[in-house]
Amino acid sequence: MKKILTIIIVLLNYSNFFTQERVEDSLWIVWNNESLEDTARVDALKDFIRKELLYSNPDSSYKLADMGLAILNNKKDVKRIEDLTSLKGASLGIRSNYEKALSLFKQNKEFSKLNNYPTGVANNLSGMGFMYASLGNYSMSLDLFFEAIKIYKETKDTEGLTVCYNNLGVLYGIIGNLEQSLVFYNKSLELAVSTNDKSNMMKSYSNIGAIYINKKKYKEAIKYYLSAYDYLIELNDKEMLAIFYENLGLIFIEIGDQNGNLLIKESDFESFFYHKENKKEIPHNYTAEELIDLSLKLNQELGSQIGVGECYVIKGNIAENENDAIFYYESALKIANKVGAYELKKEAIYYLIDKYKIKKDFKKAFKLYELYSELKDSINSDEIQEKLIRQEYKYNYEKQVAIDSLKHKEAQRINEVQLAKQDTELKNTRLQQYLLFGGLGIAALFLIYFIRKNKQIKEQKRQVNIQKERADSQRDLAEEQKDILTHQHREIKDSIQYAHNLQKSVLPSINDVNLNFPNSFILYKPKDVVSGDFYWTHKKGELNYLAVIDCTGHGVPGAFMTIVANNLLNEIVEDDFYTPKSIVEELHQRIKLKVGGHKDAQVRDSMDLGLFSFNKRNNEVLFIGTHTSLSIVRNSKLESIKGSKADIGYKPTIELEEHKITVCKNDMLYMHSDGFPDQKGGPRGKKFYYKPIRDKFEEISLLNLSEQEQILSRTFEGWKGELEQLDDVCVIGVRI
Repeated sequence: MKKILTIIIVLLNYSNFFTQERVEDSLWIVWNNESLEDTARVDALKDFIRKELLYSNPDSSYKLADMGLAILNNKKDVKRIEDLTSLKGASLGIRSNYEKALSLFKQNKEFSKLNNYPTGVANNLSGMGFMYASLGNYSMSLDLFFEAIKIYKETKDTEGLTVCYNNLGVLYGIIGNLEQSLVFYNKSLELAVSTNDKSNMMKSYSNIGAIYINKKKYKEAIKYYLSAYDYLIELNDKEMLAIFYENLGLIFIEIGDQNGNLLIKESDFESFFYHKENKKEIPHNYTAEELIDLSLKLNQELGSQIGVGECYVIKGNIAENENDAIFYYESALKIANKVGAYELKKEAIYYLIDKYKIKKDFKKAFKLYELYSELKDSINSDEIQEKLIRQEYKYNYEKQVAIDSLKHKEAQRINEVQLAKQDTELKNTRLQQYLLFGGLGIAALFLIYFIRKNKQIKEQKRQVNIQKERADSQRDLAEEQKDILTHQHREIKDSIQYAHNLQKSVLPSINDVNLNFPNSFILYKPKDVVSGDFYWTHKKGELNYLAVIDCTGHGVPGAFMTIVANNLLNEIVEDDFYTPKSIVEELHQRIKLKVGGHKDAQVRDSMDLGLFSFNKRNNEVLFIGTHTSLSIVRNSKLESIKGSKADIGYKPTIELEEHKITVCKNDMLYMHSDGFPDQKGGPRGKKFYYKPIRDKFEEISLLNLSEQEQILSRTFEGWKGELEQLDDVCVIGVRI
């Protein structure tokens, strides 16, 4: 019965985050009418996505929400921006992309918080609660829902409170605490009744009914399902009616015979199937398969691809013929691939593997297993693969044995007569030969055996002595080499540690950066104990300077280059050099003298850097870069300021372009070395590259700084996986 509970609760309640009602095509017409006000068009678009498209086509919902956000790009319309971003998060959740949805809800929550919109904060806390529950983190999910409830109570948002109570009922049902689930469903029902919210009343009644079904209290379940059905008919909600038929079919499967016919006395269900007050009859004479077909037909009319796919899976489960079952599962798989419904995809593949194993089509089964293991890491891939291979070999072996056995029997029949005749003739001859040669043969064998054995013993003894002498010699040599290597290792380790201590004492610390830029974070991951990447900061008058610098190489050589670069920058900025351009031009000349030995030297061991100054009085940023860019994110939109393609210390002069930018409050500035984008990893061992890291900056820009650092760190480690880190990594983020 657990499966029915999950399907009923999740499907009925996932829509609680966005209520569903049928709408006319007029919403789409309003959205496409460019002569209307942008706000009116966006409101129509929101309603169209929420009520008409979200569950049938989540991918298109995401893209349309982006189009609405583009219209609001230059408007401070907090509620509409929050609504559209939440719709994007919901579409990701429907497609089982929980991590990305969670990140989007977090970002949207911070946006609502910054713009003093508490209802938006609570909505996104509820959305985050869904994602954490989907990821199995129920404790975090509960905390978020209770935090949302607190805000809804403070703002007296009855609708939000109703939905949140229902969500808690869902969560406790998933955990298995059915009594607590009932408590919150009843709270939701009380609020819905007090405000005459028929949609939420219908959902609460349905969910309470599902709980009683799981408790095997069918009469109580019937009472609540009847109430839900009344509102379904009144609201003419075809989406929910499709779900109702599907759930009723699942109940028939659970409490019926193999054909889906009820085994319980019909008198127990009389009130359920016929409501005397409003003369509405529920189709109790239908079998489970017929009810699923009703749901399938409605889902097809509504264009709900995921609903169609779920019906196909159920039809596959109850199909009597193996080929019919495979047809339904493959149909569900096609839909899942088309709309990106990962949970549906996993379920269809899981059942297909079983069917192909039954049909002994092990190649298809194994191919599907490989696909399934990519979607569900918890499957023991070695065990299933070995099982499939064992089954295939067993099948092929038994088949070959059968063929060989027939051939052998035929040959045996032909030879039996000849063998019988030959056996009689040979018996007498063999007996005489055994008597004549038997004794001599045995004596000769014993003699040969003892001669060979004696020779082997002598040779083995000689080899043992030789090997013992070699082993003693090699042991002495190994001990001597071990002592030498231990001493050398200790010296190298001490040298590297000394270089680390020296580098740490010379270079700026994170505290130095925080003094000049209080709202900042630094992700710093050296490849070795010491690093060729470093960050530099300085304050001079009204100007605060910040740089990320990538010196040639890593390890000890790169570390000593960082000390040279740091000292030169400190010297230059203390002289009469103020702008980033003048500082880097002077650094170019001094590197030639310091590293190359004279002003005309061509220094190849140098550095790439990104350097900017910030004047808090006029919010002016001056940026210079050599093979390094500055990323500015404002309202989750990123602009990349590219650095010059110039090499410090190589040519006689250096050509640099200085960029002047006026920044705003809450803008995020990012700079990074090439270690992050050049890191190889992922499923194919490819580089991470620059665009994904900039997309990540956009995605996390509204989060607090410590969360940004943690997400970037997890992204890097997740991409790298078990592969070696290739270079030093340094990423700096500053909020204005």
